[in-house]
Parts: sequence; C-alpha cells; structure tokens
Amino acid sequence: MTAKVLVPTAAIILLGVIFVAILRPRSHKISSTNALSLEEEYFVTIPSFASANSTMFNYTREQHQAGTSGAAKMAQTIRQKFLAAGLNTTVESFNVLLSYVDKAPDSRIISFNDAQGQQVQLNLQEDGQADCGSDCAPTYLGFSNSGDVTAPIVYVNYGRPEDYKVLQQQGVDVKDKIAFIRYGKMNRGTKVRTAAENGAVGAILFSDPYDDSDGSSAAFPDGPGRPADGVQRGSILDISEFAGDALSPGWPSLDEEARLDAADRWGLPTIPGLPISSKEANKIMANIGGTQVPEDWKGDLPAVYKFGDSLQVRLKVKMADKQVQINDVVGKVVGSEQPDRYVLMGCHYDSWVKGAVDPGTGLATLLETVRGFGGLIGAGWRPKRTIIFVSWDAEEQGLIGSSEWVEKHRHTLYSRAVAYFNLDVVVSAGAEEQVFSPTSSPVLSEFILEVARQIPLEMPKYEFYEIAGYSVDMPFVTKGGVEGPSVFTTSLETLRNATGKTSMEVPQLGSGSDYTPFQQHIGIASADLRFYAPKTNRTYGQYHSIYDNWELVSKFVAMKYIPVVARLLGVMAMRMGSTSLLPHNYTTFSDRIQQDLVIELKGRNVDKDYPEAYQRLEKAAKRLGSAYRALMSDPAVMPLWEGGSTALVSVLKNYFGKVEIQPSYLRAVNDALMQAERALTDPDGLPGRTWYKYQMCAPGLYQGYGEQVFPAVVEAVQRKDTKAVKVALQKLASGIFGAARILEETMYLSPNFDGVEGTDDEEPAPPPQEPAEQPNSDAPPETE
Repeated sequence: MTAKVLVPTAAIILLGVIFVAILRPRSHKISSTNALSLEEEYFVTIPSFASANSTMFNYTREQHQAGTSGAAKMAQTIRQKFLAAGLNTTVESFNVLLSYVDKAPDSRIISFNDAQGQQVQLNLQEDGQADCGSDCAPTYLGFSNSGDVTAPIVYVNYGRPEDYKVLQQQGVDVKDKIAFIRYGKMNRGTKVRTAAENGAVGAILFSDPYDDSDGSSAAFPDGPGRPADGVQRGSILDISEFAGDALSPGWPSLDEEARLDAADRWGLPTIPGLPISSKEANKIMANIGGTQVPEDWKGDLPAVYKFGDSLQVRLKVKMADKQVQINDVVGKVVGSEQPDRYVLMGCHYDSWVKGAVDPGTGLATLLETVRGFGGLIGAGWRPKRTIIFVSWDAEEQGLIGSSEWVEKHRHTLYSRAVAYFNLDVVVSAGAEEQVFSPTSSPVLSEFILEVARQIPLEMPKYEFYEIAGYSVDMPFVTKGGVEGPSVFTTSLETLRNATGKTSMEVPQLGSGSDYTPFQQHIGIASADLRFYAPKTNRTYGQYHSIYDNWELVSKFVAMKYIPVVARLLGVMAMRMGSTSLLPHNYTTFSDRIQQDLVIELKGRNVDKDYPEAYQRLEKAAKRLGSAYRALMSDPAVMPLWEGGSTALVSVLKNYFGKVEIQPSYLRAVNDALMQAERALTDPDGLPGRTWYKYQMCAPGLYQGYGEQVFPAVVEAVQRKDTKAVKVALQKLASGIFGAARILEETMYLSPNFDGVEGTDDEEPAPPPQEPAEQPNSDAPPETE
C-alpha cells in the first residue's frame, strides 16, 4: 500500500519538475560552491597539521598493545583530551579474552634442515626489536592455537579456495602438511581457517615484497617499502564469522554476564601459525623443492617459487591467552533538542606496536575533530542531537572493544543511533597525492560526497570577526568564507590522472575495522573515511610491524590529509547532529540495490534459475525508492530540504500558504529515515555465521575484509543449495519491503495524509520454512 499526500492538482506538475531535478538521484542540496554555515566555517579553521603532528609524535613514543600498561596510559591521555574539549567523558571497561605469546625463549620456533643437512632456524625477531623496547610485542599471530608440529611444507600462494584447487590439479596434497601462505588478497584469519579446512596441520604466513610496496619504492628507512626483516603481526580470529570476545560471542563481556568455557571459545583457529619476514621466507622458498608454480603465483622473493611438498619443517607455537580488562573512552556532547538521538564517531587507539599509521593517523584525526568541537562548545554552540566520540580498545585483536560496546548498548543504539563514522588508517605511506576514498552504507554516500564538495583541500588564511550570540573569546571566520578547490574536486582530478576514472564511487563496507558491529551486527548506517594512493591497492609496507613508527610518518606519510579528514568528519557530525531533516537517502539505496542485483545475482543466473524471486527483489527495490520519494514530496517535509530552490519555496507559498512543521511528525520522519535500514537485518543472522545480521553486505566468507553483497544469497548459490537460495532471496526481499513500509507508514502521520492506494508491488507471503536450528541467534551453535 502507498500513502497518499493531499497536494492540489495545479501544483503537481511544477512540483514534479522540481522534484526530479532536486531529489533524484540525490536528496537535499548538492553543490560544489561555498555552502558552509558560519559555525562550520569556524570549525574547519581549527584542525591543523601542527597539532596533528604533535599528537602523532607523542603517540608513537611507546607501544599500545591491548591489555598492556601502554594501552591503559593512552586511554587516560585520550580521556584528558576529551575532558579538555568539554565532553562528558566516561571510560567503559570489559573483561575479554586477549591473545599473547608465551615469553619463554623457545615459545616460537621454525626450523628445517637444508640440502646439506645443516639445521636452519629462522630468525623470528625484527632487526629493530631491541630499539623498540622490551615491552614491544614479538612477532606472532593473535589467537593462534598452540602446537609443535613437524611436517612437509607446501606453498599455497594467497591461500584462497581457488589456490587449493590449483594444488589439486597439480597433484599436491595439503593434508597433514604445513601451509606456506603469502599475505594479501584476504584476511589472515581466513587464510589460516582455509588451510585447516584443507587438512593443513600448521600455517606460516610471510610478507612478499610484491604485496608490500608499489613496485618502485625503496625499503624503509630509505623508502616506504617493507624492509626485508619486517613482519606483519595480526590476529587470526576469523572476523568473517564474528567479531568481539571469543568467550561472549553476541553478548557483552561484563561481570554479570555468562562466559563460555575456554574449551568452547568461539571462532578461533584449530592449528598453530606464525608470521615471518620476506628475508626468512626466502630461506624456506630456496629449499622447498617441488615443481615451479604458475606465473601468477610468483612474487618478488629472490628464490624460485615452487610448490614444495618435500621439505620437512618444524613449527612450534606456545600461546598464553588470558582474560584482560580493556577500556573504551567515551565522550559526549549532549544535544539541546533531541538528546536521545545519537551521532557517533570513533577510532581505536590500541596497536600491535607503536602504530603510527595504524591507528595513529586515525586517532590524530579523531582528536583534531574533538579539539574543533571544543572550540565550538567554548563559543556556546551545541548540536540538536547528541554527538558521541569513542576511542576503542582491542580493535587489533578482533574488533573487540567496539563489538562489546555495541553488544552492551544494542537495544539503545537500535532505537536511537542516527549514524556511525569510523576512522582507522586515514592515510597510508608512500604517495604524496592521494584520493578521498570513503566506504559507507548507500544511504550515506551522497551526503558524504556532498560534504566533500564543500570542504577545501587546503585552508587559506582568514581574518576573524565576532558573531552575535557567541562568546567574544571565540570569534567566527572571515567575511570571505571558505574557498579553494574542494576535497571532491582535487580527489577526482588525482583519480582521473592516475587511473582514467571519471567518477568517484563509494563502495559498501566489508570488515576489518570498528564500523563492523554497527553496520553489520545491528544495521546502523555507517561510514569509514580515509585517503589512499590510487596507483596501488597494496598494503603499506610497515603494516603491523615495529617500523610503523614516527620515522615512517615523518618521512613517507602525507600527514597533510589528517586535518582534512578531521574537517570532513566534523562537518558531517555537525550537520547530522543539527539538520532538521536527516540526509539518509533511500533513492541512492534503491538504485544501488538494483545495480547489485544485476552485478551479483543476474551475473550468477539467479534471474533465470529463480525468476519469481528475482522479480520480487526488483519490485522491492523500486518500491523502496518510490516510498522515499513519496515521503520527501510531502509538503510538510519539502520546506526542510536544505537548499530547497526558490521555485520550490514559491510553489509552497502559493499553494499551501505557511506550512506548519509539526515537531512530532518531523521526529517520526527522521526516525523512519534512521531506522528503515534496520529492516535489512535478519534476526536469525547469516547462515553459518549468525553474529552477522545485515543482509545487504558482509565480509566475504573467503575474503575477510572485502565486502560481499547479498551474502546469504551469493553463498547459497556458491554451495548450490537450492533451498537455502530460495529462503535467502525471500528474506532479502522481505527486508527491503520492510524498509519501504517503514517510510510509507510514516506518511500516515502527515497532516496532509489522505488515505492509501494499492500497489502492484505487494510483498507475498513467505514460503514455508523449517524451524531455525538456533533460536538464539547470538549464541554459538550447540554442536559443530
């Protein structure tokens, strides 16, 4: 059913023309001209390179591994900065399982006998470890299983399912062998899980120079490439299955809550694993034996790449996992009109070692944003809605701090959270000129690009003057306003010059950072903001090594982008926190669903194999867009469009007189815009990984970080499970219809509401289904 809004016939044609021009495909004002408010102009002058540089320098003085004194000290530093900015600040603690390696000298061993029978024991310590300090984390894989195995080693390329198929074709069996896996293409936890699924008894992960530079950069300290002794630490908790504490999957790790027994811990590897440097990996490759690999399996190690299967290697790992307190730092600016509606933003502060790029660039950005808000608060400004800043702990071990916080506040966030903006690696090492490359829920993509069109990449000098109503100690910005090439314009030019692309896209979210529990566990519209070098998608060379330090960022990281992202984030938060009409755009969402149906499902012949279900999805996607456009065309909503054209205002005055905006209806409209996306969550969760609820996208089951659109459908198609495909298609369509109904039913509350009319896009009754095997979708399965 579609709600009807009473509009005089004479106005319909002109309104329609204006509507098409302004509202589709975008909602609200889209402009590349100066359109910042005075408050926004003032804010963007505060984040600075000098201040961010100072934050980065101080952050990199010591390590911040979760559960250590360095992390606890950093939490207090952040708390003090939040308080200094005038935020209502608290620290929320959780007791979680964290993973450490045993401190005994023989807790990590990789050794083998070479062709001459000489024992070779690999060096598992980076050359700079002594300079880093005794409290710097050794090289290990978090949540590895303990074990001591000796077995033949087999090179499995990136360790993807297709790589194991190549091994099968070559007659190379991985069962009861050690998998030798190079980093890249998918998450390290997924690599180890896939190795175990193929029968491996251990895994050794190595950094290949091919995947750690742009092919032209010198190795650190002469360039941003990974040095030969550099090692990528990291957690191998399988975040494609769930995120958070392995002893409380789906519920918060609080004292009053239950915990799983250690033997039942969820989602952790069953085999031992260790990471090594390219220098040590070359020693294995030079002795591995076997036949040569295909060209696309070769990297940049000096040795000849071979499959192996004859070299016996000993792999020993002794872990010392334990429950430890972690601390999330939370600061709030309480809203003046709607304190129970939340705009959230956050960045983690823990790191594997000193973490200059990851997460130092993101944390410096968050603190610059906080400093800017401190200036606004000091001048007497307050948002209409509550704005919440959070700095997360234990992200590196498996998105633990953010996941536990979301699980703790799940019900409150579900009804009150407007959006979440995430920071992590804000700018990577290497290229001086980089491109703004956000990822987000489709409902936020146009809003993000709109702000990028209005924020200058470089700030000109200003003269300041006072604004009535604000503190004389905090004057606002110049009469000339904010000018200069925008972030959007310069990024698009850089992208075009580097790749030939003529448009900026905003992909959906996969996983790998703290937006995951917000977007994919409870369906809160989320975004991740960063710049990246367009000429390469490879990992920056010092990722998770001791060389991710001050020397790296001071020489090879374009830190000029840190205050730029702070300006973007701050203006987004200010607008989302105070705009009369939320910018969540379901026309964009509808368009994105229809595009993905063609790319992801039609490309897999779903339209031919399941024609009725596919057509139902098409109808649902179109109805979502229609519902949104109908809601936005309500005369009680139109005056709230930011930047509504003069013609539109004239039409409203001529035909409706003074349109009274009823606060109760406006709140209902905004709540509908905020909550419609929640309908895309499935209470049962995705099949086989019930922690993930969001049906639009999730981390790929064999990708880890990369997004998989329509995951339940695509994975069922890949399994050739006809029944599961049918159920997944119906649940997806039901979710999209549900989102449309939320928007439609809101129009019933309009002062212009005039009944309902039928539609051909009604949602059919769902097909019969067998009872779910796990009625408690947040609990782990009772049996494997």
